[in-house]
Amino acid sequence: MSRRRRTVVARGTIAAQAPRAEFEAAPPEAATPQSSGEAEARRLVAAHRYVVFGFAACPWCKRALALIRAQTGEEPLFVDVRLRPELAPPASMASFSSVPKVFADGRLVGGYEATRRHFGVEEGEWA
Repeated sequence: MSRRRRTVVARGTIAAQAPRAEFEAAPPEAATPQSSGEAEARRLVAAHRYVVFGFAACPWCKRALALIRAQTGEEPLFVDVRLRPELAPPASMASFSSVPKVFADGRLVGGYEATRRHFGVEEGEWA
């Protein structure tokens, strides 16, 4: 027996439709152009050596910023996504929803723990 879905085409009319394969690509109309916020987030990541997306009151964001300053002597760009939600990195840039989101040299490092590992710092090693 063939598996088929029934789709309502017009009022009172039903047409049989074969199920889509799970690996089939999304139709072209599903692709949307980059939003101006996404384009700006990508531009910021490309233009700065270190970028941290987070919240000003987030303790892990503060730790990530302090760690980058201590390890590099540089001031990372901090983007408060509560004040500028349109600049929050989209899922195509970072697939997790927590903060901080740390980017180094245009590549996603991750959150605070990943940033600590990125610099080779052991837990509790620096103040």
